[in-house]
Amino acid sequence: MKILFDNQAFLMQTFGGISRYYSEIYKNLKSSQEVLLPLNYTENEYIVSEIKQQTTDSHWFANFLLKNNIFKRKAKRFLRKQNQKDMINSLERQNFDVFIPTYYDPYFLNHISTKPFVLTVY
Repeated sequence: MKILFDNQAFLMQTFGGISRYYSEIYKNLKSSQEVLLPLNYTENEYIVSEIKQQTTDSHWFANFLLKNNIFKRKAKRFLRKQNQKDMINSLERQNFDVFIPTYYDPYFLNHISTKPFVLTVY
């Protein structure tokens, strides 16, 4: 089963209960399921420790921009927008079995079609 995680909670906070909750779910599910998380940039400490093994070209480029103080503020804004675009693209490709939104923003309803999703209300 392919599970697509939303990246909202990981973009909102560096530490916090919601992102901790989802990083634990992510960690436990990825050992037995295919778990997708389109995320080019985050400052969230919980999920960074889980995905640091997944180095891609976009992660390398993001790290390069963020380490150079000249680009840092613009890079963060650009990478956050890129995260949103990648998330919508993943939803529209429909290459997953279940979607897990990590926060309450209903943006995904226009892109999810008939795929099931699991929403946790705190």
